[in-house]
Amino acid sequence: MSRISELPQYAKDLGMEALAITDHGAMFGVVDFYKSCKKAGIKPVIGCEVYTAARTMFDRDIDRDRNSGHLILLAEDQKGYSNLVKIVSRSYVDGFYFKPRVDKALLRQYATKASETVQSELFRFVPIAGMIMRLRSSIVPIFPGCRRWL
Repeated sequence: MSRISELPQYAKDLGMEALAITDHGAMFGVVDFYKSCKKAGIKPVIGCEVYTAARTMFDRDIDRDRNSGHLILLAEDQKGYSNLVKIVSRSYVDGFYFKPRVDKALLRQYATKASETVQSELFRFVPIAGMIMRLRSSIVPIFPGCRRWL
């Protein structure tokens, strides 16, 4: 099952009440996904797996800034969706270096009503429990009062 138009009905048939989309670095499939979910009677959860800059999204040193982490952002409501669109747009306009990147400053700017999960970043880069706590403390304060799935 790989077509956006078929996924919501399939999820509904499996008894699911909601379905999320988290395109990698972009939000190109969001409109079709939303319409398909509404048609199937299932709650659409809109998100994006953004690339995180190693330092800031304006840094462009080949040795230090080529690699990036990942962060999944999910919109909780219309304001969160609007902020997510702005974050992803800015990642292309201001942060593009090999990939569209975001940094902590940009996330802080649009942190109102956003949810985040750092699971992919944790498992990809930080396999040791003591280090997870340090990463968690560096990411979580950006989103005060928002729900977290850690």
